[in-house]
Amino acid sequence: MIQEKYRQKGETPKEVGMQYLSDYYQKFRYKEVDTQEFIRFTKDYFSVPTGYFNNWLETSNKTSS
Repeated sequence: MIQEKYRQKGETPKEVGMQYLSDYYQKFRYKEVDTQEFIRFTKDYFSVPTGYFNNWLETSNKTSS
């Protein structure tokens, strides 16, 4: 899914990746970012659904006792 979306952001995956990292850094520098904030930023940046992250990140809001 990201492969289709990156074409909207630039010519090559490397160009898109570098721009993403630059934008991510500019938004969050000097801040702590948790998984949910990373997902929110990336989801909005690439216009992908939240479910895209389910297979490689812990996306549930489990709390430990």
